[in-house]
Amino acid sequence: MMMVMPGTSSFVHLFALTLLFLASSYIELVQSSLFYVAQGYGADTNSGSTVQAPFQTVQACANVAQAGDTCFVRGGNYAESVQVSGKSGTDWDKPVTFAAYNNERVAFDGTRKIETTWTVHSGNIWKTTLDYDVWQLFLGYESEFVPARWPNAYFHDGTVFDAALKWAHGTITNSNKNAYQNGELIDAPHNGIDLAASGIDATGAIGILNFGSFKTVTRVIKSHTPGTGYFTYDKLPNVMWKTKHHQYFFEGKLNFLDSEHEWFFDTTTKTLYLWAPNNADPNTLHIRGKVRTYAFNVETSNHVHLKNFDLFGAAFLFTTCDGCIVDGVHATYPSNHKRMLGVVDTVPDNCKFAPNSKNGIVRNSSFRYTDGTALEMWRGNMTIDNCYFYHIDWTATDNIGLMTTLHLTGDNNVIRRCTMHKLGASATVNPGNRAILELNDIYDSGYVQGDGALSQMMVAQQPFAEVRYNWFHDTVKYGARFDGNGAGNNGAMHHNVIWNAHKGLMVKGYEHNVYHNTAFDNNVKSYYDDDGDGGAGGNDLLIMIAQGGNVGTKTKNNAANKIAGHRSKSYSEYPVPGIYENNWNGYETGTDVKDQLMDPANRDFRPKPGSALIDAGQASDGTTFITTPYVGNAPDLGAYEYGADPWVPGVDGWNIAEKNVTFVVPPSVSSSGGFITTTTTTTTTTTTTTTTTTTTTTTTTTTTTTTAAAAATTTTTAAATATTTAAATATTTAAAATTTSSTIATDTTTAATTTTTTTTTTTTTTTTTTTSTTTTLPSPPPPPLLSPPPSPPPPPPDSPIAIDAISAVQSQCTATCSQVCEVGARHFPEILQSAPKASIGQGIQFPGFSPYFFEHNIEVPSSLAALAESWPAITFYAIPKSNSSYLFVECLEEGCQNSNPGPDYELSYTTIRYPACGPTTVQLSVCCDEYCSGDKSVYTFRFTGHREACTTTSTTATTTASPSAGTGDGGDETTSKETTKTAEATATTTKAPSATATTTRAPTTTTVVTTKAAPTTKTTTTVTTVKSTVTTVKSVESAGARRHDSISRVILLAVLVLAGALPGYT
Repeated sequence: MMMVMPGTSSFVHLFALTLLFLASSYIELVQSSLFYVAQGYGADTNSGSTVQAPFQTVQACANVAQAGDTCFVRGGNYAESVQVSGKSGTDWDKPVTFAAYNNERVAFDGTRKIETTWTVHSGNIWKTTLDYDVWQLFLGYESEFVPARWPNAYFHDGTVFDAALKWAHGTITNSNKNAYQNGELIDAPHNGIDLAASGIDATGAIGILNFGSFKTVTRVIKSHTPGTGYFTYDKLPNVMWKTKHHQYFFEGKLNFLDSEHEWFFDTTTKTLYLWAPNNADPNTLHIRGKVRTYAFNVETSNHVHLKNFDLFGAAFLFTTCDGCIVDGVHATYPSNHKRMLGVVDTVPDNCKFAPNSKNGIVRNSSFRYTDGTALEMWRGNMTIDNCYFYHIDWTATDNIGLMTTLHLTGDNNVIRRCTMHKLGASATVNPGNRAILELNDIYDSGYVQGDGALSQMMVAQQPFAEVRYNWFHDTVKYGARFDGNGAGNNGAMHHNVIWNAHKGLMVKGYEHNVYHNTAFDNNVKSYYDDDGDGGAGGNDLLIMIAQGGNVGTKTKNNAANKIAGHRSKSYSEYPVPGIYENNWNGYETGTDVKDQLMDPANRDFRPKPGSALIDAGQASDGTTFITTPYVGNAPDLGAYEYGADPWVPGVDGWNIAEKNVTFVVPPSVSSSGGFITTTTTTTTTTTTTTTTTTTTTTTTTTTTTTTAAAAATTTTTAAATATTTAAATATTTAAAATTTSSTIATDTTTAATTTTTTTTTTTTTTTTTTTSTTTTLPSPPPPPLLSPPPSPPPPPPDSPIAIDAISAVQSQCTATCSQVCEVGARHFPEILQSAPKASIGQGIQFPGFSPYFFEHNIEVPSSLAALAESWPAITFYAIPKSNSSYLFVECLEEGCQNSNPGPDYELSYTTIRYPACGPTTVQLSVCCDEYCSGDKSVYTFRFTGHREACTTTSTTATTTASPSAGTGDGGDETTSKETTKTAEATATTTKAPSATATTTRAPTTTTVVTTKAAPTTKTTTTVTTVKSTVTTVKSVESAGARRHDSISRVILLAVLVLAGALPGYT
């Protein structure tokens, strides 16, 4: 008989758990590897597993990297486009990482040096022939040449951003809207720019046409007669055509190349033409052309991290990637249109988290000199943190959506601590739905398009969005707008400072929250007459009476010179609608708010001692937008609190000035850790001997001997440090640069009579170039694995919008009038979850739909009517052929709740919650303009079903139908106004003005979480985890057991036996 000691069973289980912990740790440890890449001394035939035997290319490392692995890249300039496909990390703490090694400077170069010989084409224009395409041209790494164009404008003097004086204009104005029709233009001469007088033939040229205010497109010019100011092109979609302020310029023809700094590429002959600066010979210059688009192309790979790289002439792309991070990446000239290759009406390639990517982060990075949107991020839960944007989008053409500097879609995005300036697009930030825009410094924008604002949010984006702790200033645009047709609601703008803008904050809609903003001097005259007021400036805070009425909007604790319910009219003429309390309004005081501030000229916007703003605010009203904590008896009016430390927005921890310098190419690193430096010694010896013979008795002999010895030795040692919080810094030491030359000239002349002369000249030139490696101390050992970011909260369910399905339907659509391919309905929130090609999801496609405009009265299909009996909500959708279709739905019965989020540019949709009992009539309008003011199709549907126990059923269904706040794209975010108020009262927001500000939003999520846990779920989860662990071991073994997985399997099997988790073992 075996003696069983007391506690043996507990001990066995404790021992088993200990082994399980060790096994899991061992598995994780052995499955993470470090690889190394060194351009200067590596080889792709190496193992890449040591610094001494690295790969030569990053691609070689990408090919072998697995979850948890890190590819350390040593210093150098890499001409690669790295493809990363199916290389997912398993979690936030086990990513696949590509990082600069030990703070060495690593660059990825999308350009190529032009090394063919240049010959004179005509005058100062030179040409050379290539065997490859280029679509952007540079003078070394220093500056960009401008594509040949009419009228002329340049990068070096900033005139590419001067649409007022350097673009050509059309004759359409607000007072002359019918001067010509879509598809044609009549030029309006101005500032010496006159198409008729220019004599050019624009036929076949590419026109960059800003005919849609905040929309610019490219078109090939169909016809133009030299000497006239009239030309034609293919018609634009309605959304791209507005009858106000047209401007344009031409590219794409050699005859536009008529000044220095310009270039042209003939795609047929592959001939490159250039008029170099100062009429220089290009053979003496370092000329580079863009030949690749992406430095990194990451697809179908989750948790891939890029850290501490520089990009020149190249971008990054993530497609179908979850949890990917870009950290410390500095991009110069990352994106450029391919108009030089004849590409038109095409969205340019740029830095992008493409559709089907989510939970991405871009931080501590910079983007400079783009032709196109700086950064796109799709699908939601994206973060842009501590980034710098400069000289962005000088054409603002063919971009996605509203054509903004930053374009984000989906829900719950955060844009924090960014500095943005010198921006071409009409609007700067389009952040998606329910976004947070905080601690940003944005200015100097909107140069080449009409309309716009620094922060632009349309109807669907406004509910539960927060624009807070920002500086908006020095722009010909609005500071921030809640825009659209007036259906937006429940957004918040608080603690912002707005000055020297065209107009300040504009709020359309209802039930918004406008608190603690400081605004003054927002009357900058705009060259664009967008409001029909001649471009005049306006008010500081515009709580609009028109377009939504702002019923229920709260305007409190603000300090501004001009607060009113109109764009430019006074407060007495247009009082602020909604709830207007505790504001300092210059219209009422008759004084200037700047006199109440500490030092606004030097950006100290705190109230000064004795200011009327101190303690004048409302202390509490149940919202989270009032300054907390405050100093004194009550909050101060405006964005800052007297006696408190001031917050300063923009990038934090690095010097912007360091990012506005010429790109410096990093040297490659040697195996010993030193830099591989090219030492060039050039010795040029020229000997010229001239012999002259005459026919007379007098001989003239002239001998000139010149010996020039020039020795130039340059040793460059660059040490660059790029951290996640600091800009890349380059230190260059030019040492031992010596030039020695000696000239000995002897001229001897004998006799003076010359009749016939014969001259023979011989010139000999010798050039010697040597290359050596400069060795420094070896680099320190490899750093530990990069620290993972804190684990984010679990992401919400996938967005209900299936982008791929939409594209599939669009590709089959032939509608041309309303440009709507399909109209249907789905149960919310399961709308569009699956996607047969014939329709979106399993929704009901309404019969009788026509692409042409007329009224329809359609009986609801029986299948939809039957399903609707159990639905608390229904979503109607329309698939647009292009960006020009909009969908609006209105429930005609009393008690219905409508939610019209407006256009999403991929899908128009709306969700309506109808009464639980009784008939419901729904009117659906499909429009071709943003405000449904023009042509439209109107459909009427009627639901006649009755449901029992309607109150209980409705309440329960409403709770379960929204698994997360807003339930992805297009969800009705609350079930009633009462629910909204309760949610606001219970929401907890930590809004300290710092980079670590966090927010707990969407209280409905908390409600769902607290009601769906069940005891049986825990047991099931435990069993599933054990099975999953076993599967992991087997899959690793079947994949080749790269490291020591068999040992891990034995340990784990022993643990499971001891724990009694595997049947049949005792």
